[in-house]
Amino acid sequence: MDQPSNLFVGGKSSVWCVDPVDGRIVWQSELRTGVFSRGNRFVTVADVNGQLFAFTGGSLYRLDKADGRILWERELPGMRHTLATLAIAGSTAAAAASLAQAAAVAATTAAAGGAAAATTSST
Repeated sequence: MDQPSNLFVGGKSSVWCVDPVDGRIVWQSELRTGVFSRGNRFVTVADVNGQLFAFTGGSLYRLDKADGRILWERELPGMRHTLATLAIAGSTAAAAASLAQAAAVAATTAAAGGAAAATTSST
């Protein structure tokens, strides 16, 4: 049986690589969000065709999956105060990124309103 791939988690202006077998943190990469770091702590992450991408604070990043090093960063004009969904044509990453984004927004909304923890389900 093949060893499962690592899990990539985005939040608090960072990306974490987690071993899904034992939960061990393999690496953490803090994304440079500049003057917008206080208001843009959500991070959308997508592993697409073996390439790891993240979006936060109006910037798109490509990260090295082995160590979390930022390979490149591009600011996307007009996107500083928004959540984003990442997808590459022909890939299934968009659905996973959208579900993760929806869960993050629901959890934040619930926490801000003092409501019970939000959950998502698929049909």
